[in-house]
Amino acid sequence: MGRELSSDLILNLMPEPPDGYLGYEVDQMSHMWWRVWLLHAPYLYKTGVRTIWGFIKKTGKVYAPFTPLRARTEIVCDLNTLFKQNSYTLIRPVGGSLLHLL
Repeated sequence: MGRELSSDLILNLMPEPPDGYLGYEVDQMSHMWWRVWLLHAPYLYKTGVRTIWGFIKKTGKVYAPFTPLRARTEIVCDLNTLFKQNSYTLIRPVGGSLLHLL
């Protein structure tokens, strides 16, 4: 990877947050893993809401979340293409659209 991974580096490489959201927050879970959260604007009934966006391994590989504590095993992208990813989440829907059920 060539550069030391840090929360500042990750934040600088993130896509622009979606309209109406406050941005991203990064925390280091261990010496190998970083977790990225999407920060929601305050709701009428609650503030400080955040949802898991994804995980980044020290190697520079980026993973979708399985749970807020665990990453999926498939690599989504490398750190250098992080800015091209979905700004809401790295979770990708499985299967087709549900519109046919309407």
